[in-house]
Amino acid sequence: HVNLFGANRAFYIASVFDGDITENIIIENCTGINSRSGVFILHGYDDGWMQRNNMSLGNITIQKNYFSVMPPPQIDTTHPHMQNRRLDTYATGFYFIGSEHTSNYVENGKLYKHNIGKFLIKDNVIENADFGVRSWFGEEKNFKEYNHDITFEGNTFKNFKYTGIFSTFSNITIRNNRFISDYLAPIPNYIKVANEEGFLASAIQIAMPPRDEYTFKNGVKQAIIENNTISGCYVKANPCLLYTSPSPRDG
Repeated sequence: HVNLFGANRAFYIASVFDGDITENIIIENCTGINSRSGVFILHGYDDGWMQRNNMSLGNITIQKNYFSVMPPPQIDTTHPHMQNRRLDTYATGFYFIGSEHTSNYVENGKLYKHNIGKFLIKDNVIENADFGVRSWFGEEKNFKEYNHDITFEGNTFKNFKYTGIFSTFSNITIRNNRFISDYLAPIPNYIKVANEEGFLASAIQIAMPPRDEYTFKNGVKQAIIENNTISGCYVKANPCLLYTSPSPRDG
């Protein structure tokens, strides 16, 4: 059991440094409350001046956990050791980010090895998130595609504020999940203006890079969505949005 008392993340999984091999991780039967994010998953940052090699992130299983996350307005950040600028902006169940390479490439005759493997996220409960699942976009032509082989199965996303699953992964399976929202309305304009991803209020949003913000257009190659249950009150919001590529400022 982990109580963050308003701090950032219950769990942090990452491959960041040269030679980082982060594989065969299991997070199971855990409880995390009062954090910004339940599980934060990072595949590194490409800072533009150092080429890292031999990095891998995969074979990750996250199952049978409970995460109750806290939106920022509810978090007391007066603790002297807590810095607001380092806190995740939104309450998120599973947050996938990173700008490092995700597949092998050759430059100046040298092979750089990068791997993103499989992720199984199963039978978890996420409550009170702004985003149940959130991910960045990656650029395929620069070997930075979000090519995670990822499955969400049997999870419950309860009382999410904006989006249940926001996915930019090239291969994703969403099966037998429950999405419960007492009241889901369009995302406020200030959220859209502050973020370039093109978030839209929905239980499931399979997203392509927004046309006004990204020069590349790669994205989803295969999405399997089956046997999910979506319930609640959706006001001017669509329960499921597939292959969206909106401007962040679109309605």
